[in-house]
Amino acid sequence: MGRQGTGPGEFMNLSDFDLTNNGQVYLLDGFRDKDRLFIYDADHDLEGSKELSFEADVVKVSEDGSLVFGLSSWNFGDFKGKKILRTDNQLTDKFAMLDFDEGLNESIWMDYQFGSNGSEIYYNKPIDNRVHVFDQKGDLNQVLKFDFGLLNVPDQLKQNLEENFEEIKNFRYMRNFLVGFDKGYLGSLYDQGGYRIFLTDTLENELYLGAKTDYYGFLGQFVGFDDGYALSYLDPEYIGEETMKYLPEWVKDHLKGDEFVIRLVKF
Repeated sequence: MGRQGTGPGEFMNLSDFDLTNNGQVYLLDGFRDKDRLFIYDADHDLEGSKELSFEADVVKVSEDGSLVFGLSSWNFGDFKGKKILRTDNQLTDKFAMLDFDEGLNESIWMDYQFGSNGSEIYYNKPIDNRVHVFDQKGDLNQVLKFDFGLLNVPDQLKQNLEENFEEIKNFRYMRNFLVGFDKGYLGSLYDQGGYRIFLTDTLENELYLGAKTDYYGFLGQFVGFDDGYALSYLDPEYIGEETMKYLPEWVKDHLKGDEFVIRLVKF
């Protein structure tokens, strides 16, 4: 997470962001004791900001302009103990749903984000292998359960992620993102000491696992999925050797110069 100026003397811890169809940018700031939401117009001029009465990790703007927040497990503000909050764009009409497991002690950050494709929004917060699918109004439509059999993280280890993190590394769980498309699902997972991109073909009932890497794999850091394309970026600080060797020389040179690379992959 990086900090950037929002005005004279102000700083932001960019937790997440999303764009509307008309080019507005919503930035979620987790820098202060209370999170804030900044709204910029299509010309990147600041329209305003709102102090939030809750702590959130991620935000998604639906097609009808509603806001969907993924709340923090350590949220001690409004809607404590809830995972999802749906509001209007003025943050007045609020509806919270989905409960965190009782007794969960999550004091470490495990990155995730909303995925979206077409009319659906996908939510999965590690270390839960259930993916909740919402429509573009923010209404829950479906829950997808991913079962990895003997590699599922035992329930007793999930209650204290920090204390059990080294043991958890021996198992497999969803991590970072999942999106659906016409033939199946594209997502990422942590798998016994490394990261994998996976692709499920629901028409042929096939599962394809990418090579295990130290970081997010050949896609890099996933940003979004639309019209059959996955958009991601490669971070020079985290790109692994396994990923590096498959890249064109000019891309390698760019990364070695400590520059980011945007990547577009067709599925």
